[in-house]
Amino acid sequence: MDLEHWFIDIFYWMFSRRFYKDKKALNDAIRFAIEYPYPQSKIAFRKQVNVIMKFNCLADLPSIKLKTMILCGKEDLLFPPEESIKVLQAIPGSIFSIIEDAAHSIHMEKPKAFTDCVLNFLSNC
Repeated sequence: MDLEHWFIDIFYWMFSRRFYKDKKALNDAIRFAIEYPYPQSKIAFRKQVNVIMKFNCLADLPSIKLKTMILCGKEDLLFPPEESIKVLQAIPGSIFSIIEDAAHSIHMEKPKAFTDCVLNFLSNC
């Protein structure tokens, strides 16, 4: 598969449906990904996926003592907000924020909402 189509397929898991409707944003993201000067190798990507699939820290979540914000995109397919909240509520005192009209790449789809949310959290730490 050529890189353009590979990124279009992988972006399905990272961006909302609304993002796909914005052809300029989609094309800019594809161009950026293809032209990125430090691409991850196929082997490194496969290893990353394998490690993520095996990683499990559920038993450690209750031991987190620092103030924690869980930030989710409402349309995240990789880590749906409902599942994230259900699992991550094990972190004592965690704060949940959900960004509308965004998926996994919140910082790209809704940069202002992302930044505002993070800065607000940090200013209250």
